[in-house]
Amino acid sequence: DTQTTPWTIAKIFCGRILSGAIPVYRCHEVIADEEGYKTVRSDLFYKQDDQYKPASFLSFNRAVSKLVSSNQTLSEKVREGSFRRQDFLTIIEEYNKYQSPKTSN
Repeated sequence: DTQTTPWTIAKIFCGRILSGAIPVYRCHEVIADEEGYKTVRSDLFYKQDDQYKPASFLSFNRAVSKLVSSNQTLSEKVREGSFRRQDFLTIIEEYNKYQSPKTSN
């Protein structure tokens, strides 16, 4: 930011919080308001088809149901409203467990 003295460099830091078929990341970004006050914004992103997408949905049930559609049972539960927006990590965690390869002993 060349508008501050001394100059500052704002960076975005993302850390993976879930691994699996759909990895999820928590990204932190420094945001400056009009008066120069800086805050850190934290958002969730997921990776699908080699693209990082924000985990914010206009229609949560429909979008997340489609995201986990290969797990038909979970997809139906999401579509029917069994989960809320704050359950996104729980849904993806359950989906990733479903997708992980089964090992035989």
